[in-house]
Amino acid sequence: MANSCNAELFISIHNDSFTNPEASGTTVFYSTKNAKSNDSIHLATNIRSNLISIINTKDRGIKNASFYVLNNTQIPAVLIEVAFISNPYEEARLQNEVFRQNVAAGILKGIYYYYNTPIPLY
Repeated sequence: MANSCNAELFISIHNDSFTNPEASGTTVFYSTKNAKSNDSIHLATNIRSNLISIINTKDRGIKNASFYVLNNTQIPAVLIEVAFISNPYEEARLQNEVFRQNVAAGILKGIYYYYNTPIPLY
């Protein structure tokens, strides 16, 4: 669908889960198999840094992942794991409207910087 609707970016927003309830933090994924992988890395880097600075979660970094939605999208694409629903503290934060608005603000700020900073060679 993203490939057929003339979108400029593909951003998939999720929440993580793990068997250990102490697992926490934010991860942003991209794929080197994406047609625009350098752009995707640049987008992931900008979203990660701006999102973490606003919501103050543990920085789990940006990671290459072979997810279908990232590999097969013909535009810059990232998948964001905002926080862990299996962590009681982060689950409570995710239920807070202000926290969710801050997540949206962090992603928006990351998109802004993606468009307004040069793309480094990765």
